[in-house]
Amino acid sequence: MVSQSWLRTDRKWILFTILLFILASVAHIWIQLTGGYSAGSYLDMIPHFFFGAAICAFLLNINLSRSWKKALPVASPLLMVILPAILYTLAAAFAWEIFEEFLSIFFPWVGIYSNFWWNGIRDIIMGLLGAIIAAGLYLWHFPVILAKHATLPQTRQPSREVGYIPGKASLNHCESCGSVIEPGSKHCSNCGHKL
Repeated sequence: MVSQSWLRTDRKWILFTILLFILASVAHIWIQLTGGYSAGSYLDMIPHFFFGAAICAFLLNINLSRSWKKALPVASPLLMVILPAILYTLAAAFAWEIFEEFLSIFFPWVGIYSNFWWNGIRDIIMGLLGAIIAAGLYLWHFPVILAKHATLPQTRQPSREVGYIPGKASLNHCESCGSVIEPGSKHCSNCGHKL
């Protein structure tokens, strides 16, 4: 299991992420070769679904709760990983559809079909559904990740100094890892958490 300040994943989830990207790429090539990206075709929803799932699965490898826990401090850390991953995937799908619309308007010779209100919205919804499925699979897999994290040996136990120590300024503890932080420090020396 990889569990550093910016990553929270294991080998199975990384392999699943790679598999989703392979499936999305194969679906894209297959649809491209069969003409599924033309007007009136519904086959282009397949790669949009798989790419939505793959992007969300990739984002779930990253510990996104670090950047979001200050925005919503009452939410659970698990929700703060899943919610940003789905929102970032939705933003990526929306950005891709805007890019396709731009290409179809200003560079029509490229041959990209784009009708934002019909094809684009449908593709964004398929990307969102793929992200939701990936998040659901992550929720199913997350207890395994949590159990593996709990069984890992601690290489460095955070020292907990309590009470007044003569000759020393009072020390703070990191919210993220619990280690002692020296007075005047802006970041935790153990995990890099910003104070």
